[in-house]
Amino acid sequence: MLGSLIFIWSLVIVAGLAVALRAPGGMRTALRVAQGNALLMAPRMPLALIGAGFLATLLPQESIGPLIGADSGWRGVLIASAVGGLVPSGPIVSFPLAIALVKAGAGLPQTVAFLTAWSVVALHRLVVWEIPLLGPGFAALRLSASWFLPPLAGATAGAWLALLR
Repeated sequence: MLGSLIFIWSLVIVAGLAVALRAPGGMRTALRVAQGNALLMAPRMPLALIGAGFLATLLPQESIGPLIGADSGWRGVLIASAVGGLVPSGPIVSFPLAIALVKAGAGLPQTVAFLTAWSVVALHRLVVWEIPLLGPGFAALRLSASWFLPPLAGATAGAWLALLR
């Protein structure tokens, strides 16, 4: 956790220095945008994390383990990939849901597949944004070019875990 904090603040400092050197007036604009984002996210984060805690308690561990647990293998990766692509939410819901799944017994490769599917496949974005704005041809092309990425990410995560053990 501390490493992530140091990394993020390092990026903020480097970006701030770049803005200060490149466009001195841009610092005020950047701070105004950051303040707006902070005000938007601040009330949501604690609620999402509390909700994840509730979800972790409500998710039946006896069902999660066999479906997408560490021992579920390819079947679990494929199930997690399908479910991740169907979750209609933003990161404020999906990441706490992933935390809840891990706490309920989901395997790490399966969780990687879930989050990758949520990020890459995202059928809700396909229907709401891509088809209306870019057309069904583009949406079909993008989906056909990326449907295999969540299972591939889950398999890669499983291979890395096996190497680390």
